[in-house]
Amino acid sequence: MNRSQASDEFRLDLVSWCQYNYGDNLIGLAVFDPTRVDASYPRRDINILMVVNMAPENERERYELVNEMLIQNLARGKSLTCRMQTVGELNMLASLKLPLLDIYLRDAEIIHDPQNVLATVRENLQS
Repeated sequence: MNRSQASDEFRLDLVSWCQYNYGDNLIGLAVFDPTRVDASYPRRDINILMVVNMAPENERERYELVNEMLIQNLARGKSLTCRMQTVGELNMLASLKLPLLDIYLRDAEIIHDPQNVLATVRENLQS
């Protein structure tokens, strides 16, 4: 992962902001560059994967839009996208061996993963 995509200050602010807003629902955060896996996958200057325990399906688009708008305040001057997945969705992607998971995690910089959920899923990708 190219560390220049997101500064250390941004990473710390992102983790703090997400912990404050999501509390125990926040499972993990990673910064990823999709072009390392699929050059045609849409990308921004900073691409974030946020994993939560629960995200109501009927409110998902609103959650993602609000997340992008609020997190954008942390990364002024850069374009940003935030992909939100639940742990269940992440596990489904892993069990089906869908390429989206590889895009999210193969070369991602995991910046918050206290339960090692993202690290474990990534290890399983490589085996």
